[in-house]
Amino acid sequence: MRAKLFPIHFMVLVAVFSLAFQSSANAQIDYISSTFANRNVVVSDATQYSITADILEGGNLAGSISGTLTYGGGSNPFVAPNWNSGSSLLINGLSVDTAETVETADANWSFSITPAAGYQVEGISLFSNGTTIANPTFANLTSNGVATVTDANEGTATELFNNYNSGAFTNGTDLVFNTGSTNNGIPSTAHTGNWSYDSTGATQLSFDYLAGPVPNISNEGLRLDVQLSTVSVPEPSSLVVVGLMGSLAVLRRRKK
Repeated sequence: MRAKLFPIHFMVLVAVFSLAFQSSANAQIDYISSTFANRNVVVSDATQYSITADILEGGNLAGSISGTLTYGGGSNPFVAPNWNSGSSLLINGLSVDTAETVETADANWSFSITPAAGYQVEGISLFSNGTTIANPTFANLTSNGVATVTDANEGTATELFNNYNSGAFTNGTDLVFNTGSTNNGIPSTAHTGNWSYDSTGATQLSFDYLAGPVPNISNEGLRLDVQLSTVSVPEPSSLVVVGLMGSLAVLRRRKK
Protein backbone atom coordinates (compact mmCIF):
# COMPACT_ATOMS: atom_id res chain seq x y z
CA MET A 1 0.00 0.00 0.00
CA ARG A 2 2.85 2.45 0.85
CA ALA A 3 4.33 1.94 -2.62
CA LYS A 4 1.03 3.07 -4.09
CA LEU A 5 0.71 6.07 -1.75
CA PHE A 6 4.23 7.45 -2.36
CA PRO A 7 3.49 8.92 -5.81
CA ILE A 8 0.45 10.74 -4.40
CA HIS A 9 2.45 12.15 -1.47
CA PHE A 10 5.13 13.28 -3.87
CA MET A 11 2.67 14.95 -6.24
CA VAL A 12 0.96 16.77 -3.37
CA LEU A 13 4.27 18.11 -2.05
CA VAL A 14 5.36 19.25 -5.51
CA ALA A 15 2.04 21.00 -6.14
CA VAL A 16 2.02 22.70 -2.73
CA PHE A 17 5.62 23.86 -3.17
CA SER A 18 4.78 25.21 -6.60
CA LEU A 19 1.84 27.22 -5.27
CA ALA A 20 3.88 28.62 -2.39
CA PHE A 21 6.57 29.74 -4.82
CA GLN A 22 4.00 31.43 -7.06
CA SER A 23 2.32 33.30 -4.18
CA SER A 24 5.64 34.70 -2.94
CA ALA A 25 6.33 36.42 -6.26
CA ASN A 26 4.21 39.51 -5.58
CA ALA A 27 4.88 42.47 -7.85
CA GLN A 28 6.18 45.61 -6.21
CA ILE A 29 3.80 48.55 -6.12
CA ASP A 30 4.82 51.01 -8.83
CA TYR A 31 3.92 54.60 -9.58
CA ILE A 32 2.07 54.16 -12.85
CA SER A 33 -0.10 51.07 -12.42
CA SER A 34 -3.34 53.02 -12.19
CA THR A 35 -4.94 56.02 -13.83
CA PHE A 36 -7.54 58.33 -12.34
CA ALA A 37 -10.61 59.70 -14.08
CA ASN A 38 -13.84 61.62 -13.39
CA ARG A 39 -12.18 63.76 -10.75
CA ASN A 40 -14.58 65.82 -8.64
CA VAL A 41 -13.43 68.44 -6.13
CA VAL A 42 -15.78 69.88 -3.52
CA VAL A 43 -15.09 72.90 -1.31
CA SER A 44 -16.60 72.25 2.11
CA ASP A 45 -15.53 75.54 3.69
CA ALA A 46 -12.54 77.82 3.87
CA THR A 47 -10.41 75.16 5.54
CA GLN A 48 -11.29 71.91 3.81
CA TYR A 49 -11.47 70.46 0.32
CA SER A 50 -12.43 66.94 -0.72
CA ILE A 51 -12.00 64.88 -3.85
CA THR A 52 -13.42 61.74 -5.42
CA ALA A 53 -12.13 60.00 -8.52
CA ASP A 54 -12.45 56.70 -10.36
CA ILE A 55 -9.47 54.36 -10.42
CA LEU A 56 -8.79 52.60 -13.71
CA GLU A 57 -6.58 49.57 -14.26
CA GLY A 58 -5.92 48.76 -17.90
CA GLY A 59 -8.73 51.13 -18.85
CA ASN A 60 -11.24 49.24 -16.70
CA LEU A 61 -13.03 50.67 -13.67
CA ALA A 62 -11.24 49.03 -10.73
CA GLY A 63 -12.43 51.18 -7.83
CA SER A 64 -12.73 54.69 -6.47
CA ILE A 65 -10.73 56.98 -4.22
CA SER A 66 -11.91 59.70 -1.88
CA GLY A 67 -9.73 62.15 -0.03
CA THR A 68 -9.73 65.32 2.01
CA LEU A 69 -7.28 68.12 2.63
CA THR A 70 -7.84 70.01 5.87
CA TYR A 71 -5.76 73.11 6.37
CA GLY A 72 -3.87 73.49 9.60
CA GLY A 73 -1.84 76.53 10.53
CA GLY A 74 1.45 78.20 9.85
CA SER A 75 2.55 81.62 8.74
CA ASN A 76 1.71 80.78 5.10
CA PRO A 77 -1.08 78.18 5.23
CA PHE A 78 -2.22 76.34 2.12
CA VAL A 79 -5.00 78.39 0.56
CA ALA A 80 -6.03 76.47 -2.55
CA PRO A 81 -5.90 72.85 -3.71
CA ASN A 82 -4.62 71.54 -6.99
CA TRP A 83 -6.08 68.08 -7.51
CA ASN A 84 -5.21 66.69 -10.94
CA SER A 85 -5.85 63.21 -12.26
CA GLY A 86 -3.95 61.15 -14.78
CA SER A 87 -1.33 58.45 -14.38
CA SER A 88 -1.06 59.51 -10.74
CA LEU A 89 -3.14 61.73 -8.49
CA LEU A 90 -1.62 65.16 -7.87
CA ILE A 91 -2.57 66.12 -4.31
CA ASN A 92 -0.38 69.13 -3.66
CA GLY A 93 -1.38 72.18 -1.68
CA LEU A 94 -0.78 75.71 -2.90
CA SER A 95 0.31 78.68 -0.86
CA VAL A 96 0.38 82.39 -1.64
CA ASP A 97 3.71 84.16 -1.42
CA THR A 98 3.88 86.37 1.65
CA ALA A 99 6.27 88.87 3.14
CA GLU A 100 7.18 86.44 5.92
CA THR A 101 10.92 85.89 6.18
CA VAL A 102 10.36 82.33 7.45
CA GLU A 103 7.25 80.51 6.25
CA THR A 104 5.55 77.38 7.53
CA ALA A 105 2.38 75.59 6.48
CA ASP A 106 0.61 72.39 7.41
CA ALA A 107 -2.40 70.37 6.37
CA ASN A 108 -3.86 66.92 6.92
CA TRP A 109 -4.35 64.58 3.97
CA SER A 110 -6.61 61.56 4.33
CA PHE A 111 -7.49 59.00 1.64
CA SER A 112 -9.70 55.95 1.33
CA ILE A 113 -9.85 53.45 -1.54
CA THR A 114 -12.89 51.32 -2.35
CA PRO A 115 -12.26 48.50 -4.85
CA ALA A 116 -14.94 47.65 -7.39
CA ALA A 117 -16.53 44.20 -7.47
CA GLY A 118 -13.99 41.64 -8.61
CA TYR A 119 -10.98 43.80 -7.62
CA GLN A 120 -8.74 44.01 -4.59
CA VAL A 121 -6.24 46.67 -3.50
CA GLU A 122 -2.59 45.73 -3.75
CA GLY A 123 -1.35 48.89 -2.11
CA ILE A 124 -0.75 52.64 -2.04
CA SER A 125 2.30 54.66 -3.04
CA LEU A 126 3.06 58.20 -1.88
CA PHE A 127 5.86 60.18 -3.51
CA SER A 128 6.65 63.64 -4.84
CA ASN A 129 7.67 65.25 -8.11
CA GLY A 130 7.59 68.28 -10.28
CA THR A 131 8.19 71.13 -7.85
CA THR A 132 10.51 72.17 -5.08
CA ILE A 133 9.24 70.85 -1.75
CA ALA A 134 9.69 72.95 1.37
CA ASN A 135 11.79 70.66 3.60
CA PRO A 136 8.78 68.58 4.61
CA THR A 137 7.86 66.28 7.44
CA PHE A 138 5.11 63.69 6.98
CA ALA A 139 3.86 63.55 10.56
CA ASN A 140 1.87 60.59 11.86
CA LEU A 141 2.11 58.83 8.49
CA THR A 142 -0.37 56.00 8.86
CA SER A 143 -1.95 53.33 6.69
CA ASN A 144 -3.79 50.09 7.33
CA GLY A 145 -1.24 48.08 5.35
CA VAL A 146 2.36 46.91 5.68
CA ALA A 147 4.51 49.97 5.06
CA THR A 148 8.00 50.39 3.63
CA VAL A 149 10.00 53.41 2.51
CA THR A 150 12.62 53.76 -0.22
CA ASP A 151 15.27 56.48 -0.52
CA ALA A 152 17.18 56.12 -3.79
CA ASN A 153 19.58 58.85 -2.62
CA GLU A 154 20.49 57.01 0.56
CA GLY A 155 24.18 57.26 1.37
CA THR A 156 24.74 60.23 -0.96
CA ALA A 157 25.03 63.97 -0.42
CA THR A 158 21.37 64.35 -1.38
CA GLU A 159 20.04 61.66 0.98
CA LEU A 160 16.38 62.49 1.54
CA PHE A 161 15.27 60.79 4.77
CA ASN A 162 16.64 62.09 8.04
CA ASN A 163 15.22 59.51 10.43
CA TYR A 164 14.73 56.39 8.26
CA ASN A 165 16.74 54.18 5.97
CA SER A 166 15.13 52.27 3.13
CA GLY A 167 13.14 49.35 4.49
CA ALA A 168 10.34 48.75 6.95
CA PHE A 169 8.39 51.76 8.19
CA THR A 170 6.47 51.92 11.46
CA ASN A 171 2.97 53.22 10.82
CA GLY A 172 2.04 56.22 12.92
CA THR A 173 5.54 57.68 13.10
CA ASP A 174 6.99 60.70 11.31
CA LEU A 175 8.95 60.65 8.07
CA VAL A 176 11.39 63.55 8.33
CA PHE A 177 13.30 64.86 5.32
CA ASN A 178 16.76 66.36 5.38
CA THR A 179 16.64 70.08 4.67
CA GLY A 180 17.48 71.40 1.25
CA SER A 181 18.05 74.98 0.19
CA THR A 182 17.48 77.58 2.89
CA ASN A 183 15.68 79.66 0.26
CA ASN A 184 13.19 77.14 -1.12
CA GLY A 185 13.71 73.61 0.12
CA ILE A 186 14.50 70.41 -1.80
CA PRO A 187 14.72 70.89 -5.58
CA SER A 188 12.69 68.61 -7.85
CA THR A 189 15.88 67.14 -9.33
CA ALA A 190 16.73 65.68 -5.92
CA HIS A 191 13.37 64.23 -4.87
CA THR A 192 11.38 63.49 -8.05
CA GLY A 193 11.01 59.72 -8.33
CA ASN A 194 13.77 59.19 -5.76
CA TRP A 195 11.69 58.24 -2.72
CA SER A 196 8.41 56.56 -1.93
CA TYR A 197 6.21 55.38 0.89
CA ASP A 198 4.59 52.10 -0.18
CA SER A 199 2.00 50.27 1.86
CA THR A 200 1.06 46.78 0.72
CA GLY A 201 -2.62 45.92 1.06
CA ALA A 202 -3.55 49.39 2.29
CA THR A 203 -6.95 50.91 1.56
CA GLN A 204 -6.50 53.94 3.83
CA LEU A 205 -3.74 56.51 4.20
CA SER A 206 -3.41 59.68 6.27
CA PHE A 207 -0.67 62.10 7.28
CA ASP A 208 -0.03 65.65 8.39
CA TYR A 209 2.16 67.46 5.90
CA LEU A 210 4.37 70.04 7.59
CA ALA A 211 6.21 72.38 5.22
CA GLY A 212 9.09 74.69 6.08
CA PRO A 213 10.48 76.65 7.63
CA VAL A 214 11.78 78.31 4.47
CA PRO A 215 11.47 81.87 3.16
CA ASN A 216 9.06 80.85 0.41
CA ILE A 217 6.41 78.11 0.24
CA SER A 218 4.50 77.86 -3.02
CA ASN A 219 3.50 74.55 -4.59
CA GLU A 220 4.10 71.27 -2.80
CA GLY A 221 4.23 68.58 -5.48
CA LEU A 222 2.83 65.47 -3.78
CA ARG A 223 1.46 62.51 -5.72
CA LEU A 224 -0.46 59.38 -4.92
CA ASP A 225 -0.75 56.15 -6.86
CA VAL A 226 -2.49 52.87 -6.14
CA GLN A 227 -2.49 49.40 -7.58
CA LEU A 228 -5.56 47.19 -7.84
CA SER A 229 -5.80 43.71 -9.30
CA THR A 230 -8.58 41.32 -10.15
CA VAL A 231 -9.57 38.95 -7.38
CA SER A 232 -7.78 35.67 -7.97
CA VAL A 233 -9.72 32.49 -8.64
CA PRO A 234 -8.46 29.00 -7.86
CA GLU A 235 -5.80 28.01 -10.38
CA PRO A 236 -5.83 24.56 -11.97
CA SER A 237 -2.87 23.61 -9.80
CA SER A 238 -4.90 24.48 -6.69
CA LEU A 239 -7.71 22.20 -7.84
CA VAL A 240 -5.17 19.44 -8.46
CA VAL A 241 -3.92 19.74 -4.88
CA VAL A 242 -7.46 19.57 -3.51
CA GLY A 243 -8.21 16.54 -5.65
CA LEU A 244 -5.01 14.77 -4.71
CA MET A 245 -5.50 15.42 -1.01
CA GLY A 246 -9.05 14.09 -1.29
CA SER A 247 -7.77 10.95 -3.02
CA LEU A 248 -5.13 10.57 -0.32
CA ALA A 249 -7.79 10.75 2.38
CA VAL A 250 -9.85 8.07 0.62
CA LEU A 251 -6.84 5.77 0.32
CA ARG A 252 -6.04 6.25 4.00
CA ARG A 253 -9.56 5.26 4.93
CA ARG A 254 -9.26 2.18 2.72
CA LYS A 255 -6.00 1.29 4.41
CA LYS A 256 -7.73 1.35 7.79
